[in-house]
Amino acid sequence: MSIAVLGAGVIGLTTAITLRERGYDATIYTNSENENELASHAACALWMPFLMCDDEVSESHEADSRYWAEESWAKFSQILLLKEETGVFKVHHEEVWRNRPKTPYYRDIVEEFTESEIDFDDYCHKWEMTTYVIDMSLYMPWLRNRYIALGGTIKYIEKLKSLGDIGIQEGVIFNCTGLGSRVLMDDRDLRPVKGHLLLYDKVQTRYSFGDNEYCIIPRKHSLAIGSLLLDEPDIDPNKEGIDHLLHKTKQLLSSGLDKKYGVEQTTNRTYTLITGLRPYRSSGVQISRSEVEHKHVYHNYGHGGSGVTFSWGCASDCVKHFEINSLSLLNIINVHRPKDVVDISIEISHIELDRVTGEIEGVANEIMEKSFRIAKSLKSKLMLKDYSFNTVVLIDDKKYSRSTSSRKQQVIENVLARLMRDGVDYVVFESELEPYSRDILPLIHSRYRRDFDIHKKHASTGCTEDIVIWYSLRLGIINHNDNLFKEYSRYKQHKRPPFNANRLISILPSSLRNVEARAEQRICKSFGNEVGALCGKIYFDLSGKYSY
Repeated sequence: MSIAVLGAGVIGLTTAITLRERGYDATIYTNSENENELASHAACALWMPFLMCDDEVSESHEADSRYWAEESWAKFSQILLLKEETGVFKVHHEEVWRNRPKTPYYRDIVEEFTESEIDFDDYCHKWEMTTYVIDMSLYMPWLRNRYIALGGTIKYIEKLKSLGDIGIQEGVIFNCTGLGSRVLMDDRDLRPVKGHLLLYDKVQTRYSFGDNEYCIIPRKHSLAIGSLLLDEPDIDPNKEGIDHLLHKTKQLLSSGLDKKYGVEQTTNRTYTLITGLRPYRSSGVQISRSEVEHKHVYHNYGHGGSGVTFSWGCASDCVKHFEINSLSLLNIINVHRPKDVVDISIEISHIELDRVTGEIEGVANEIMEKSFRIAKSLKSKLMLKDYSFNTVVLIDDKKYSRSTSSRKQQVIENVLARLMRDGVDYVVFESELEPYSRDILPLIHSRYRRDFDIHKKHASTGCTEDIVIWYSLRLGIINHNDNLFKEYSRYKQHKRPPFNANRLISILPSSLRNVEARAEQRICKSFGNEVGALCGKIYFDLSGKYSY
């Protein structure tokens, strides 16, 4: 089952990327076809927590903020090392104050933090630090490209009046709509805070400056000056606000510090004006879960002026919230669920024995080759991220008797030997799944129980029902016995990882989409959309193309 992410701003993109990097099929939905209309493009994007909530110094807010800050800083540190043009770079920043503030909790996160008393204009205190600047004109396209490179797609929808009206199939939704949540969630705690940004092209400096209402931020190829805080609901420029920025710039010119911050280069230059609305929430960032019209919604909005600063940390926090809830559901469904599990179970191909020996033997072997190739690439990526995983293969032998012909037995021996060479951890024959229908029958939604009752309906379970059993065994919704792997045990030469997993990725030929979709429907209806979202798919065809 795929996951929907609402919003294509910096929060929506980082959340969708985080989901995809963790193996989930996340699709972005947005009503903004023009990227420049997004509030994220108007961000100054100096890495420093700012305008978070009314009570920024409370212990609860500080604990959350520290986690989001540390996670985000670590991610930007990784991005900085990339050879691509990401828009992320470091600057020396000075923050001046009219009254001495409390030393910030992030002093240990940024680099080279110092504070001192000063006598400058009407300022008395100064912070200095090395921190990140994120040039949004470069960073936003990079984020989009990163998301697309991970297999993601962006779909455009009409502007929503409520989440109940949303016309998408995904049962799990991540709400990253920023100010849109004021209407979607009727969140009256959320309000717009307007900011202005003056961009001077081809102005270079290595320093940044700020005073809690005004800032000078270098970009890669320009200088940004912003941004007065205005409680105004519209995006239209405010003349008083612009005049204030120009006045502050002239003040710095007369102070003698103009060359240090590059301000002298703005004299008599034209500027580009960008106006944005920050999604300010007086009670702080909303990371939570709710249910809307039988859909499970995870919220990540209300970041105020800290959207870019907290983006990766909040995305990680929100995704972990989803994963913890999903894991809790699995443990509730089966209180005896094994504790020793891997992060991900990778299913490779789907081997039909009658096809292996039939006229389309070449096609069957090609399917195996392509699926193993995709699996090899996937395993490499998971190992780099330090995920634990196992590899499994389900062999469809229900149309293929194993007991009569020595030729048939030889085919099985050859297939198993091939799987052993490729390092598959577990091989299960589909005919071995039928006894588990008794275990899963009480758990299945009443609408589908008759399909599982093999004693009353038919002689054996159908393909759709077998898949439901198969996924339920791998997730630990029902427990397996040792006989499930008896056919393959003598071929194993290395210690196998645990069979059960917290989520699944199945690499399958595209011809199985329909039967997989029916199985997914039964899983979601029976165990919840969040459990369904744990069952990821990678489909491929004989041309080598694959999709999620």
